[in-house]
Amino acid sequence: MKISLEGVSKKFNSSWVIKNFDFEFNEGISYGIAGRNGVGKSTLMQLIGGMIRPNKGKVHWVVNGKETREHIEPLICMAAPYMDLPSYFTINELLNFHFTFKSYIDNISSRDFWDLTDLKSHQRKTILELSSGLYQRLKLALAILSEGEVLLLDEPTTNLDSEARKWFSKLLHDFAKNRTVIIASNDEQDFFHTQIKIELKQYMKV
Repeated sequence: MKISLEGVSKKFNSSWVIKNFDFEFNEGISYGIAGRNGVGKSTLMQLIGGMIRPNKGKVHWVVNGKETREHIEPLICMAAPYMDLPSYFTINELLNFHFTFKSYIDNISSRDFWDLTDLKSHQRKTILELSSGLYQRLKLALAILSEGEVLLLDEPTTNLDSEARKWFSKLLHDFAKNRTVIIASNDEQDFFHTQIKIELKQYMKV
């Protein structure tokens, strides 16, 4: 899927967060969206994913050469700080629920999921019982290991220690091939996988 943003602007109340953003995210390319806190990275990610609408401009989602505004959800996998998991599900219950709507990537099995995430020993814990690091690991795994052409990762290494960062790096390397990957972060280390970097400050209102 190709995603094009044409003159996109977004404001909350009377404050513009993004002004006149023009960019085309092409299939199979990895992108980094950089910028300090408050510059609008998360807003842009939500616009790209269709979670919010722009006040001005247009977002175009093009699938197989045809523009569509419906049914883009199955094509997009996302992990972000503002996307919460249902707190009273166990990890095992959440997996069963999540993969009712999504397919595992590359035909991996549920056993593969446990092996790849090292979460099996925690499968009976509720989401509420997880540490912040395990919670983030689970969110990333659900996004990366789900079938979807576009992978949106907002501040992906938040709450991850050095070992978990290595795990994330390997998982992304192994399962992001041929996908459009967009990573938003203020941590330069998060852009290890990206081919094109966008400095968002140039799209701020001055």
